[in-house]
Amino acid sequence: MRLPCSLPLPVKRALRLFHVQQVRGIQARQNDGQPCRCLNCGTTFAGNYCPRCGQSRNIQRYRFSSILRKLAAAFFNIDHGFRRTLVELIYRPGYLIDDFLRGKRVNYFQPFQTLFVLAALYLMTVQLVDPSALVKKTDKELTAEEWTEMRKELTDKLKQADTDSERRLVEETLALLDQQIGNQLPTDSVGADQELPTPLLSKIMRIDQWRESFSRFPYLSRVWGLLENWIKGNKAFSILLTVPLFAMASWCVFRRKSIRRHYNLTEHVFIQTFIACQILLLSILAVPVNGQAAVNDLYDVPVVCIYLLFCYDHCQLYRISAWRSCRYTLLMFFLSLLILILGALVIVGIAYLLLL
Repeated sequence: MRLPCSLPLPVKRALRLFHVQQVRGIQARQNDGQPCRCLNCGTTFAGNYCPRCGQSRNIQRYRFSSILRKLAAAFFNIDHGFRRTLVELIYRPGYLIDDFLRGKRVNYFQPFQTLFVLAALYLMTVQLVDPSALVKKTDKELTAEEWTEMRKELTDKLKQADTDSERRLVEETLALLDQQIGNQLPTDSVGADQELPTPLLSKIMRIDQWRESFSRFPYLSRVWGLLENWIKGNKAFSILLTVPLFAMASWCVFRRKSIRRHYNLTEHVFIQTFIACQILLLSILAVPVNGQAAVNDLYDVPVVCIYLLFCYDHCQLYRISAWRSCRYTLLMFFLSLLILILGALVIVGIAYLLLL
């Protein structure tokens, strides 16, 4: 690690020590080699674990911290290594990933389990800080000022309706619209701050979804709606959908000969899962600071911060400079967007062929 020459000598030493600590990580505790008597079976041994029953030699009395660990293990299936994984995801994420892929895995929590546990902790944090964010809301809020334009659009949709079921749906929506406007909003005064009721908005949005896709198969439209709501309500699953996308892009970008460390596609999946855990952990920490949560978004962290985190992780993981890491990460983001567009075009093409 190169440091500026203008820094004072104590600061340089502190930064070098911190960098060494980042590379080495937390070292495993070494025993003194003295024989120990197992508290479970009474066998005398000299290692870390009893050769007869497998119990560890480091058995301590129960304390309040032990109760917290037991409760966490009961609710989230958290065992040894979870706390260390979270700590190292903050200050040495790239070195952690490299250690895990090179075989040092006994002291770390599994990445996919970490992701689901962090997603559960995120929902608990949102429930404490911003419970209203978990309430389902409509995607857009329409005011009474837009009533005339909306009714005109619905009338046009009624004229363009192809099937009886679609025509009936538009007629019911028009009737509901007239009823709500007549009962709640005066016709002579249209307030911009008054909003249309939620059932009415859901009806109107159903019409738009009806004509957009799966118009010939109403059952498929309902199944798609259920899947969409389920994905939005399961943050861990939504994040997992982005892992293969970033893994494929990073695998293509970091295969260059100038990169000394090379990983296969499966290992890149684990790399991106660890990075997703890191960003989700920062999202949990950001919710109390912001005072609100964006449940429908992947993360509560801005895109610029996510980009800088990727650069920081890649710099440690591949042992490259900060400038090269920023350049390759930007290329990876562009390639991810390109893969996403191509995948969406393929899915739309297949869906179009199936609906013909």
